[in-house]
Amino acid sequence: NKDTNKNILNFIGLGITLLVTPMINILNNNYVQAIRVYSKKELWEKVSNEEYSYFLDSTIGKIQSYINEVSFACREIEQNSLLQMIKLFAMLFLYTIMLIKLNIMLGIIYLVIFVCYMILSTKMANINRMRIAQSLSKTSKINENMQDYYQNIEVILASNSQKFEDKKIDHTLNDEKEVYYHVQQVTNFNTLVQQFIVIALAAIICIFGMQYLAFRELSDRISSGLKVLKYDVNLKKKKENFVYNDSQNSIQLQNLSFKYSNKKKVFSNLSGSFPKAKMSAIIGENGRGKSTLLKIIMNFYPLRYGTIIFPYKDPLIVYIPQNAPLFNRSIYENISYPGKKISVDFIMKLVTEIGLDSLIKSKKDLKNKKPGDFKNSISGGERQKILFLRAIVSKPDILLLDEITSNLDEKTVTLLYRLIRKYLKNTTIIGITHRQEELKYYDYIFRL
Repeated sequence: NKDTNKNILNFIGLGITLLVTPMINILNNNYVQAIRVYSKKELWEKVSNEEYSYFLDSTIGKIQSYINEVSFACREIEQNSLLQMIKLFAMLFLYTIMLIKLNIMLGIIYLVIFVCYMILSTKMANINRMRIAQSLSKTSKINENMQDYYQNIEVILASNSQKFEDKKIDHTLNDEKEVYYHVQQVTNFNTLVQQFIVIALAAIICIFGMQYLAFRELSDRISSGLKVLKYDVNLKKKKENFVYNDSQNSIQLQNLSFKYSNKKKVFSNLSGSFPKAKMSAIIGENGRGKSTLLKIIMNFYPLRYGTIIFPYKDPLIVYIPQNAPLFNRSIYENISYPGKKISVDFIMKLVTEIGLDSLIKSKKDLKNKKPGDFKNSISGGERQKILFLRAIVSKPDILLLDEITSNLDEKTVTLLYRLIRKYLKNTTIIGITHRQEELKYYDYIFRL
């Protein structure tokens, strides 16, 4: 009869709605993988633009696991939970209308049961929130590129190579996107086939409750992750205390004051100057703030009180610390970092001049071998020489040396200063030294 045919059409329409989601998923896969790239990229931009102290207070495993969890949750909400909830709300509406047509009381009872179940699901999700946050904090998965970035943060910031590192990360994420795209495409196709086979109307309330709990879990993951990553903080570092004026003839410090968190001041109302294109040595007792001053000049630590005037419009500043690691890349890439196009012949000439030719014997070694590939591990002195060559080929406007000669013998120290005079004649050099005999190489002395 007419009513029977109408009910049949209703159930056919309901069955078609079950097929809509997997068909949309097949088309939606590319969008999901784009979310993978841009969610990670957005969070990576936030983390990589944090202040220097952020990297001292956080562990790479914690940062990376939260980035992965937030990105995963964003993809899951877009791909599964959100679509499922929309579909189930539509089915709830259809079921309620159909049941009310059969019996008003039956439809009302169904709706009341559904609302009660949702209230219970909400309470369960709230109770489970703390467990979700705890599980996130225990998640740890180390990514090689982020680990490399984390270990070399001072070098990256000092060489102003953030765009270079972002490009490498983008390349890695795009490769990851392609792999996951094809994997997910197969999954979506299998889901479509399964839905054709197992279309049924069963346990709608239970299914919806499970989807809601999953949705809340993913939402809580995002909230917890973003809270740890301090995503609500502005991305850009403030540099109001830095002035760039190429009409000046020196780097000028005006009333600098600095203290670490919950500690006494390192120095207060510090003023002085470092002449342009000259070599200045910073000396003083341990704990006076010599290394801290260099890191403030590099803007590793935020300067809240005082002003630094640079005699350049947009200076290239290179900072070489006492114990900086090398990248797990070729010796050539380490010296030419970040991605400078430097002649291999010129670098081999520098290698010979600085006394690394016993370690790097050929252009092949220079281009192909990484620090870990050598039979004997690279010594601290050899590592410092490689970092020093990086500074030479960079030709910076300002070079900051933080006790780089502490592991070098007197002959090598003399050689390094000779190369500075030869290749960095126009560079403003500020160096920290504890050796009295090294002061003869400097034009000025700045005592803290």
